[in-house]
Amino acid sequence: MRLLPAARVPVVIQAQDRPKRAAGDTQARAGWQSRRREDDAGFLSTAQAGGFVGSMIGPFARLQPDRTKED
Repeated sequence: MRLLPAARVPVVIQAQDRPKRAAGDTQARAGWQSRRREDDAGFLSTAQAGGFVGSMIGPFARLQPDRTKED
């Protein structure tokens, strides 16, 4: 497996009209590409998963219009 250098990639996470559903897109050279569709965005507790599940990003995302693209 070849590792690629780290890069900042814009990501759009979109909640859909159905409960607990989300989609994620990333911007590549060819334009926006779908990464996940119809994914379950419901909360997963450690009890449901049987142990540690990682981190949650979505609830903490926010728009920061005063930041530059270089940040």
